[in-house]
Amino acid sequence: MKDFLATIFELVFYQGSYQMIYDTMFNDQGYLFFWLLFLGVPLVAMAIFYFEWWFPYLKAWHWAIAVGIGLVIVFTGTVSIFNLTVLATGNQQLASALANPDSGYYEHASVLRFYYGFYNVLLALFVSLIFSAFFKRFSKLHSHLPI
Repeated sequence: MKDFLATIFELVFYQGSYQMIYDTMFNDQGYLFFWLLFLGVPLVAMAIFYFEWWFPYLKAWHWAIAVGIGLVIVFTGTVSIFNLTVLATGNQQLASALANPDSGYYEHASVLRFYYGFYNVLLALFVSLIFSAFFKRFSKLHSHLPI
C-alpha cells in the first residue's frame, strides 16, 4: 500500500541523486499524510458546504471560497508535513546531508516541499470537483449551483 501511495508523488518529482529524501518520506509515512490531506480536506469542505451551510442564496463564488479555504489548508498541511518529515528528520544521514551545503540536499528539499504543496493542491482541486458533483445531487438547499 505504501508503494501505491508514494508512486503518485515520486512518479512526478523523483530525482535519484536525492534518494534519502524520498526514502525518508516513504518510511515515515509522509506520503500517507499527503493522501489523507488531498482526500480528507475536500471531503470535509464539500460536506460542510452542501449539508451544513444553510444559507439559501449561495452563489458559485461561495463554492469557490469553500474550495479555496480547503486548498489553502491542503497546501499549508502538505508543506508542514514535509517540513516535519524531511527537514526535522530523525534520520541522521539525511540530517547531515541537509546540513552539508555542498550536497545540494537542502536546496532540493526547500524547493520540493513547495512542488509537493502545489501538486497536492491540484489533486485536491480535482477531488473537490468530484465530491462537489456527488454531494450536489443529495443537497436539498444547494442543488441549484452550477458546480
